Amino acid sequence: MTTLLRILILLVCFSSLAFAAPDSSFQLSIKGKTLSINTTSDHTAIKASLEKIFAPEEPSVSTSERLQYDFIAIEGQAPTALVFDFDKHGKWIGTTIDANMKVQNPVAQQVVNWLHKKGIKGKKSGKTTTWRYDGLVYRLREVKDAGDDSMYSVTISRK
Repeated sequence: MTTLLRILILLVCFSSLAFAAPDSSFQLSIKGKTLSINTTSDHTAIKASLEKIFAPEEPSVSTSERLQYDFIAIEGQAPTALVFDFDKHGKWIGTTIDANMKVQNPVAQQVVNWLHKKGIKGKKSGKTTTWRYDGLVYRLREVKDAGDDSMYSVTISRK
């Protein structure tokens, strides 16, 4: 009887693992290359991927809490900032893709288009639209015709 009980407990434990939620993930298309990020991504892995994408460029910011590359995504346009934030253990907690205008930010446009293609409904509040999908929160902030204060920015973070 004890053996049967132990087997049942093991079956319950293993079957619950089978139904565990998968890691939430998203992809970014940067300079013709694809970068995949998920909730288990860490500083080391993201830094290595970014170094391959941006070689020989150096990051604008490189600390244990933040990696940032400022780059020209569209020739003849102002730069786009690509920012990755990490917790004190080096785990990914958020990404921001920021530019002054939509035309300067094809990386953020790709994320928004992907959300629309998935049929995910966003909730608009002022200049910000928020989507919640697969354990992540996507926020688009679009401010037009405000001079230097104009922005087209997408932030992706854990719920």
